Amino acid sequence: MDKINYFQKEIEPTLLQIAATTAGNSSFEQEWLVQHLNKTPQWQHVLKNLPLLSLHTLADIGQNQPINGTELTTHLQVSKGAISKTVTKLIKYELITRFQRTDNRKEVYYSLTTKGQQLNRAHQQLHNELNVKMQRLLVDYNQAELALIAKFVKQIQALHAENFN
Repeated sequence: MDKINYFQKEIEPTLLQIAATTAGNSSFEQEWLVQHLNKTPQWQHVLKNLPLLSLHTLADIGQNQPINGTELTTHLQVSKGAISKTVTKLIKYELITRFQRTDNRKEVYYSLTTKGQQLNRAHQQLHNELNVKMQRLLVDYNQAELALIAKFVKQIQALHAENFN
């Protein structure tokens, strides 16, 4: 089998499946969180209405609080508008608070509420479990093999960016 056929039959379908799974990752994370938090209708309603960006914004706030919107846009590599919409939703569900420091009344900062800390801990637990599984997988590869895989995947991403953006 030549290289392009091998790629199309063995590699590309797997990459596309990973992309599709990752794109739908929000519902997986939401379902996992519902199972590991109190299974109350309140949590189910909150999680059903929080996209993946909201969970990652919550995690970034938890890791860097107090944090402002500019720092969030930089860390998460999204627009100011996306952050504004996301923090508004997180405030609505009482997961974060918005405040201004006395020494800087212009800047708005965010921190987690008790409820936000609870969700953030559960979300971190999910990522910790996924990391353990990934470490078990990676043990079979040496650094050179991982570097080759990374190079290959980045080249595919660059090719797609060049042709589809």
